[in-house]
Amino acid sequence: MDAAELLHRFKSAAIISSDDWETAEVYIHDQLSVIVPLPDKSYGPAARELIREVLTALKDMDNDVREVCLAHQKKSRFRLPEFNAALKGVSFEKPDFVVLSYYSYDLDSDWDESFTKSGDRWTLVPR
Repeated sequence: MDAAELLHRFKSAAIISSDDWETAEVYIHDQLSVIVPLPDKSYGPAARELIREVLTALKDMDNDVREVCLAHQKKSRFRLPEFNAALKGVSFEKPDFVVLSYYSYDLDSDWDESFTKSGDRWTLVPR
């Protein structure tokens, strides 16, 4: 899904909090949620702007993860027919640090990838 479609869905996304508004979980669509901290316990403009920023960059971030995964797969002695994983969630640890959560249908497993923001660019944190 491209950034324009994600941002469009974000406008009407369901928002919940299960921790007295310490964080908000925003359901962009049935396959993707974004968790953002709410330091002032308010889902205000600052929280929404953080989400907009990451949604705008999400396709590039996802491509970075897929490139690294494919490179690892090429080095591995185990071969899969194709890389088949789904991005399930985005969780802000800090305004400039997010974790993308994935699920692999081929391997029946999940894992996380971290990104830091420097200027306008989100950069994959090497493992």
